[in-house]
Amino acid sequence: MVDLVAQRRGGRGTLTVLGGDAVVRSVTWAAVHDRARRLMTLLRGHGVGPGSRVGLLSDTGVGLVTAIQGVWLSGAAVTILPMPVRRADAAYVAHLRRTIADGRLGLVLVGVPLAGLRPELAAAGSCTTAAWCATTKPGPATPKP
Repeated sequence: MVDLVAQRRGGRGTLTVLGGDAVVRSVTWAAVHDRARRLMTLLRGHGVGPGSRVGLLSDTGVGLVTAIQGVWLSGAAVTILPMPVRRADAAYVAHLRRTIADGRLGLVLVGVPLAGLRPELAAAGSCTTAAWCATTKPGPATPKP
């Protein structure tokens, strides 16, 4: 799949998504792939590669698609974590911790809208690596430590 996307990266195709903020955004697949390659480089620099498991917690949007592709390019497996239905309460955080532990996720990328959960997930030892915050905006998809 990743090879197919890479082969078509020079094409005219675009990705159009309705983000969690109800704003429609479009970006070329070439731009998504370029951002994903930057994320892949960052992930590999932190030991993520074949055999690694990465969780993604973000609203739907260009950033999530970019993160999925970046994780794939690194050779790792991706698990999309459930978003809160209403708000992130204690029960939701407990559910996330169980899901992260059950999936043996070594890293969780947390989208900007849920960045407030990072300390709770990291402090609970939910990840072997500190949770990061990956942008879900149309800009560069570089995680912020």
